[in-house]
Amino acid sequence: MRTLMTGLLVLAPAACAAPRPPGPRPAAPPGPLSWSMPWGLADGTGRLGFATNEKDGIDAFDLTTGKALWSSAEARKPLAIHARRLFAEAPEKGKANAVRVVGLDLETGKRLFSSAVVTFPDWVSVSLNHGRSFRFGARVVEGELWLGWSARGWYAHGPVPTPEQELYASRSADGVARIDLESGDVELLAPDKAPAQPRVKLPPDAEKEAVRSSWADGKWEKVPQVSDRHAIATPVRGEGAEHTVALKRWDLTAGKRLPEIALLSGTDLRGEVSPDGRTALVYKGPARKPAPPSEPVWWAFSTETGKLLSKFADEPGTTAMTALGMRAPAVVEAPRKGPETTIPRRLRAIDLETGKLAWERSIGPYRFLHGRK
Repeated sequence: MRTLMTGLLVLAPAACAAPRPPGPRPAAPPGPLSWSMPWGLADGTGRLGFATNEKDGIDAFDLTTGKALWSSAEARKPLAIHARRLFAEAPEKGKANAVRVVGLDLETGKRLFSSAVVTFPDWVSVSLNHGRSFRFGARVVEGELWLGWSARGWYAHGPVPTPEQELYASRSADGVARIDLESGDVELLAPDKAPAQPRVKLPPDAEKEAVRSSWADGKWEKVPQVSDRHAIATPVRGEGAEHTVALKRWDLTAGKRLPEIALLSGTDLRGEVSPDGRTALVYKGPARKPAPPSEPVWWAFSTETGKLLSKFADEPGTTAMTALGMRAPAVVEAPRKGPETTIPRRLRAIDLETGKLAWERSIGPYRFLHGRK
């Protein structure tokens, strides 16, 4: 499977590192930045990455070199960054429906904070379990961490259920947990009690195109897709007839639409903008399937100029590709063998200047369950 997954906005859009010409800056949301990625979390500078490791702890690493910085067994899922701390989800021993949020020093991994227990409804399972699903995301607003969550339940036990059994097992719940980052106090609230997310104001004709889907506060939302200077869209994708992926941009300072730039044409194209707004990644289907190992299928373009940065081949088992700064990290799964339910994964990063592999490292495996319990 070849999927473009460019990450979800956790706190606010990250700034492009390219120099800005003189002139007024567009209004940008205040506060620290972090990006939720297909493989974990990146800080807003694009320098640090955080991912679940093979032992269900957290690894911190340099996104430029892949070098390990520290590991922690205190938590298993990175959530958000604030005040030089990585906030992460930690399981509550003996309670399938509860977690804590811990704060780890961004540079050393030392635990500096732990919240009270966040307890969800009795039927919820925050870990992998038959007949249960659970997801959550986090953002920090004015010294409080807001944990948006969504849980679902269905019949997954024994023989085919009766309609009554299926109805009884069907459950759903959504909400937010407000966590005070000084006291650690927790309050469970309805999803509509979460504060509004800060937004970059888009030009009117960009509001439908220059957006991406982001999951927060227990629901999917449309958030602006921007760099430091531009609102950006690459709207064309699909298979079949010849079509073109085009780069559309709006100047955030002047509020004006800029000339469209055609990036790539073909019959099997998918285009996305990186979370930091600096790169347009385009997947172009290979001439022969499976693609020869050396055939480039990924094309990376600068959103500042529209010029090609590099093109590079895919690796079998790639399940997600994204870009951040001058690296294109991709998640690669090992081949599945028989009834295994734990699939090893690697994170490999391509240098966008050369199109060559910059580094790779192991991350936490993909886990799933077979059928009914």
